[in-house]
Amino acid sequence: MKPRALITVFFVFLMIPVCFLNAETLETLTNRAFPKPRMPEVPFLHDRHNENARIDDCTLCHHTYENGVRSDESSEGTACAECHRPALHPRGFNLAAAYHARCRNCHLEQKNGPVACGECHRRR
Repeated sequence: MKPRALITVFFVFLMIPVCFLNAETLETLTNRAFPKPRMPEVPFLHDRHNENARIDDCTLCHHTYENGVRSDESSEGTACAECHRPALHPRGFNLAAAYHARCRNCHLEQKNGPVACGECHRRR
């Protein structure tokens, strides 16, 4: 077989499926911010979740505050742990509290989505 034909076959049968599999990446809400995590990380299909939940406003989760007032600017590209560090919020809205309040409370309000610990924190 000619080299060009081999490259074409390789591309069609191997590369195209890879592109489709990566069309939506599996994002993981990591627990690296926790020195001794007690629960496994949470797999999160960001785009699929937002489509299914009909979420168009990114600032619902990717929010910013100025002088204690929520702004219209998005915090996309900034790790949640940068603002929700335990050192900044020793008794308040640290990272675990932020995830649980944002995710779990929304699922409870919508009466849809996982709310029990093991439904999100699954062992792999």
